[in-house]
Amino acid sequence: MLDEYYYAGVSFIDKERYLRFFEPNIEASKLSFQQEKGKYIAEIEKTNIKETEEAFEKTPDLEKAFFVAQMGWRLAESAKKSEEIALKKAAEMEAKLKELESEKEAAWKIKQKRASEQEGARLRNLMDPKHIRKRLRQAKKRRKK
Repeated sequence: MLDEYYYAGVSFIDKERYLRFFEPNIEASKLSFQQEKGKYIAEIEKTNIKETEEAFEKTPDLEKAFFVAQMGWRLAESAKKSEEIALKKAAEMEAKLKELESEKEAAWKIKQKRASEQEGARLRNLMDPKHIRKRLRQAKKRRKK
């Protein structure tokens, strides 16, 4: 029923009274728009500032507070998405770090095992009289040259 009156041109809302009542909100939204538009364009739109300002100016005065609120919601949504992406990357990097550390640990164990085997072989050779004679012969040949 209200639709029929609205399309017929009958207005149930006294715009002048509403504008006078909501004027502080409208002025506050104009100020917050000036503060928010730089961040909004840098984060979301990547368009010209003038286009956003024209859209704000074309918005009826009673809806300007909603316009600025919508900009804030979009900024918050964008920040949330970027935070999720950052957390995902951090988790991936942490998993990669753990993988690299496990590879390093495995390589360290292999290196340590080889070093202990080498030390064991060196100690065995020091105790072997045959090996000692061989080393002495080699040293004698080096001195002759």
